[in-house]
Amino acid sequence: MSKPRHINAEFDAELKSLREQVLAMGSLVDRHVGQAVSAMVERDPDRARRVIEADRAVNQMELAIDEQCIRVLALHQPAASDLRFIAAALKMVTDLERIGDLAVNMAERVVPLCAEPPLRAVDGFSRFLQGHHSSQLNSEAHDCLDRICDAAGRMDQLLKGLLNLAQVGRTTLRSRPVNLSALAAAVVAELQESEPQRVVRFTIAPNLRVQGDPDLLRSVLQNLIGNAWKYTSKRERAHIRAGANG
Repeated sequence: MSKPRHINAEFDAELKSLREQVLAMGSLVDRHVGQAVSAMVERDPDRARRVIEADRAVNQMELAIDEQCIRVLALHQPAASDLRFIAAALKMVTDLERIGDLAVNMAERVVPLCAEPPLRAVDGFSRFLQGHHSSQLNSEAHDCLDRICDAAGRMDQLLKGLLNLAQVGRTTLRSRPVNLSALAAAVVAELQESEPQRVVRFTIAPNLRVQGDPDLLRSVLQNLIGNAWKYTSKRERAHIRAGANG
């Protein structure tokens, strides 16, 4: 026996509303994650506090969606694909709420961290001591300062990577032909300029051409070649290759 038309229309409207609410919650959580990462990288405690305060809206949306799912299940007893969608919606909002909690946890750590000296200041003061008071420092002190500089540099790269990742997630991809060899060469030039004292030989395969987003591909190459550059820093002479298999 089929259901009256007005009941089917009401059910369809409920499902449409549910989809829209799940999408809205996903968009809100995505925005909170991006704001938390930006607050950490840019040392912005006010932005971090706004993420913490806005978490209440995420929790309220989760409760509202849960209640709507339960109401739809009780009133309409959906089957097949509609039932699977409602089950998936319940799972998604639970996961989104947990992701929102992670954004809050990050933001809560940003506020006290902002009271500490910036990473670049730590690195700068350490290098100042090495450059201007080297004769007054013993080997153990030099070793400690080297470790501080290395750790500050790694953390700075990690934070930049997090910010780039957050920005990529909100950027429309622009697919076009890209000369990967030229892009890799540009990344290499930046690395060599940042540490001109290093002796590193680079071999980049010519005419590597792909289809993709130039900014995203540049970010990928910066990470891959940057890691090779970083992990060969202890070698007197290093050789880094960029090519293609197959």
